[in-house]
Amino acid sequence: MKTMKTMKTMKTMQNQKGFTLIELALVLAIIAGLLLWTMTDVIAPTNGKENVSIASRDVGTLVSAAQGWSVGKKGYSGITVTKLSTEKRVDTRFSTGTGLNPWGGDYTLASKATSGLDMYTLLVGVTGVPTAACTRLADSSPQAVCSSGTVTYTIQAS
Repeated sequence: MKTMKTMKTMKTMQNQKGFTLIELALVLAIIAGLLLWTMTDVIAPTNGKENVSIASRDVGTLVSAAQGWSVGKKGYSGITVTKLSTEKRVDTRFSTGTGLNPWGGDYTLASKATSGLDMYTLLVGVTGVPTAACTRLADSSPQAVCSSGTVTYTIQAS
């Protein structure tokens, strides 16, 4: 009797080919969960310090490009992120500077005439910065000030 039952079980197993729909769905759900978990770490860094580092690096890139752009000119008059991008002084990802910082805000460049002198001051803005990050970003540079979610760097013409 046991032999008959064993043969019947073996025959049933031989007739099964592939996986059931539930098994496939479970494996796909596990793979999708792992991919989502991995991609979240890559695409949207959750570490506030990392975002501050990214923004600080981007500001440094813009300042260096602006200083190169201003050579032979009277300071920074007329400077914009778009101009630096168009003239290929910064990576094309900067294009207009809109929505590029780690918090989805803008990078801005402007100039301010120094009264009584024939020179300009460069103003670099980072907008849409959360309060804690704004303070950390401003604390990272003596030229930076945080106000209402905007960090403004003031760079004197050299």
